[in-house]
Amino acid sequence: MGDFSKLLEALATVSWPVIVFFIIWSYRKQVGGLIESARNRKFTIEVGGQKLSMEEVNQQQQGFIADLQKQLLELRKKIEGETISREAVQVDVLLTHQAENSVLWVDDNPKNNSFFIDLLQRRGYQVDLAIATAEALKMIDRKTYRLILSDMGRTENGNYVGSAGIDLLGELKKQNNATPFVVFCSGQGVRRFSDQVIAAGGKAITSSSTELRAIIDELAPGKEG
Repeated sequence: MGDFSKLLEALATVSWPVIVFFIIWSYRKQVGGLIESARNRKFTIEVGGQKLSMEEVNQQQQGFIADLQKQLLELRKKIEGETISREAVQVDVLLTHQAENSVLWVDDNPKNNSFFIDLLQRRGYQVDLAIATAEALKMIDRKTYRLILSDMGRTENGNYVGSAGIDLLGELKKQNNATPFVVFCSGQGVRRFSDQVIAAGGKAITSSSTELRAIIDELAPGKEG
């Protein structure tokens, strides 16, 4: 019996390296990719269905922090009675009572919106992505959306169109489509197109991620809201 116990112990000692070797061999491609990723410092993470490098994640988070700091500074100035210039157009905060659970986001670089896309998905919304106006219009023809978000300038058919967002909004106005439309773009885009967006029936235009979060909270709140 003693010899048998020693045999089992010996087998157990040998089996662990075999098991480890089997796991490493079975997942050698994944392990190799992880090692290579670490070697090049190119770890990736999936956010909102988009694969982001750690550098891209860091850039977006730093952008959020910088914008929040800017908003807090402006709020402080306002409280102190100073005049401040706001880039965002006033948002109509009356909530829509539509039953749609889908949101359309039009942007030729959807990675830039990964954290907001993830926020909407965690709230239970299906987020459809379009990278061009024509693609967006086809999707809108097939489906009713609770909210449409768009950048302003983007590449259309190989050419950069600086007014692509307002062009899309204009097409929707022609169709009498009243879906809430929000433009998230650069500060330059806000200064240039803010009046046109509101005149065409858009809900808001902003370059501020903090403002955008507030807008999304109003127009696409959590289902408990």
